[in-house]
Amino acid sequence: WIENNNIFITTDETIAPTDAIDVPDTTTPQDLVIDNGTLRLKTDDEILQDKKQELLNQLPTRTQEYILKYYPNVKQNSDVIDKENAESYLALQGLDIVALRKDIADLTLKHYPDFNTALTDLLTKYQSSNQLVIYWLTQALKANFRSYFVYLVKQEYYTIKQAVENATNFNELPEISFKTPFPRGL
Repeated sequence: WIENNNIFITTDETIAPTDAIDVPDTTTPQDLVIDNGTLRLKTDDEILQDKKQELLNQLPTRTQEYILKYYPNVKQNSDVIDKENAESYLALQGLDIVALRKDIADLTLKHYPDFNTALTDLLTKYQSSNQLVIYWLTQALKANFRSYFVYLVKQEYYTIKQAVENATNFNELPEISFKTPFPRGL
């Protein structure tokens, strides 16, 4: 029944007013709607729209939780600094930073999620006995691999979001789960 624009459900018929409507025993207040002052069960489409909105509301938080599980904010911030420091140091050592960025991007795309194979290829190309050069090449590649992980998870986010928005029935609603693996070897 409706009282002061609130919906009430009870199984005790002595409490319910005489004009209360009968609903299935499993009905919750969320299954009902007040329509022009009359209480009625939501349509299947209204229930679907509610579920879609619930999933769309959960999606950003679930995406962030997945990313932070593997790649905490402090590490993300550290990687930004490491990338800048790596590029500065390596430029001072005479490396072509534009070419290095391209090589790192190519190796990330080629080998993701296998960091160690990409690192072997990078160190083979930029042969150096200087331990600092090796260290900063490694840091630059690590930062790129981890940021690529975030990029791939965000692509999954948009794919799930699109599937939820386009669902026309409950069977088409996707589960919010991410399949992008965090890079191996980091």
